[in-house]
Amino acid sequence: MRYAAIEFCEYTLTWRQTIEKHRVNVGVIDYDITPPDCSTVVTVLYADHNGTRILPITQKSLDNTIDMWRDIKTQQDVIQFYYLPDRSTLRFLCSPSVFASKIIHYELVYAPSVDTEVLPDILYRYHLDSICKGAKSRLFMMQGVEWTNPNLSVYYRTEFERAMKKEKSDRMNDYTRTSTLRIQPISY
Repeated sequence: MRYAAIEFCEYTLTWRQTIEKHRVNVGVIDYDITPPDCSTVVTVLYADHNGTRILPITQKSLDNTIDMWRDIKTQQDVIQFYYLPDRSTLRFLCSPSVFASKIIHYELVYAPSVDTEVLPDILYRYHLDSICKGAKSRLFMMQGVEWTNPNLSVYYRTEFERAMKKEKSDRMNDYTRTSTLRIQPISY
């Protein structure tokens, strides 16, 4: 069941937490991201420094656009870019200056870790049935056991994927009936 829960969280980005204050230090570019017990970080959805959004960037993009970016020793009053060299470190492109605000805010997405024995309340309360469908799909696909049933595996996998797509759509609209997609009428 935990593997279905992990896949569900990684796909839907459902399990989120906003970190209101994280202290930053002059000259330091790496900051540990500490997830709740029995979880891992999937991604950072949003970050801001001194009220200004910090934009995500990839190392590949930096390689393609900024020569020698790894050697940059510049300090900035407001941090502009971050990336994740791994799922437990938030790294700024430039370090905070003496004049920089000491606080950043960010929103993280989590998934259960592979060794967890307990799922968070949000998954039990709202998504247990969906996650069970993913677990059933895995169980029915196991080889060499009496309950192997590829047809049921496909059925439950289809239902699991349908549930994940619905949750992702609902989550991306923050569980409102308003869609983020806007279609502008054409004037003639």
